[in-house]
Amino acid sequence: MNAGSRLVYPVVFEKQKREIYVEGEIYMEVAHDAERPFSVHTGKMDVCVLGTKFYISSYGRDRTQEVVLLSGSVSVAPAGRSDRGIRIVPGQQAILGTSESLEVREVEAESYISWIHGYLPFDNDPLSNILERLSRYYNCRIECTPEAEALTLSGKLELKDDPAEVLKILSATAPINLQITGSGNFRIDYNPTTNNPN
Repeated sequence: MNAGSRLVYPVVFEKQKREIYVEGEIYMEVAHDAERPFSVHTGKMDVCVLGTKFYISSYGRDRTQEVVLLSGSVSVAPAGRSDRGIRIVPGQQAILGTSESLEVREVEAESYISWIHGYLPFDNDPLSNILERLSRYYNCRIECTPEAEALTLSGKLELKDDPAEVLKILSATAPINLQITGSGNFRIDYNPTTNNPN
């Protein structure tokens, strides 16, 4: 789980079912048990797990929620609407939008769980997306000017224990300035005069 995520589960699962509630980002490996099905509930989505490895992103403030399957099988449905559920296969992403319709895409599943292995890859991604993922991973606030948010970057960051060090590395390779604003929060400003490699 990412630092800012929330997981609610019972002390002991019921005899007939196993259910948890997730808000945020989590990677799970669930053993199949036909007699005790496993379900993950978010505020907007229900995931029926059939023995698998998968990733969920379900932040309440996001317009979309997603499930990415690495192995096994899951069925994904809007919350309380199992009649509208779909089953995805490994290498697919199910995205639930604001209209409660599910979209399925083919994805590189391993890239969605790179953070559990201690790194964050990005390929021509907007800086705003990279900073949002770092903010969620470390559960800190990172403010960014609109000019800096629009920058696109490619590379890979090692997610060390200290977010300040990770952001310093990022600011050394992009035309940005980093300010530590206290209480573990940060501000990123665009600096076109910085002579950094792209």
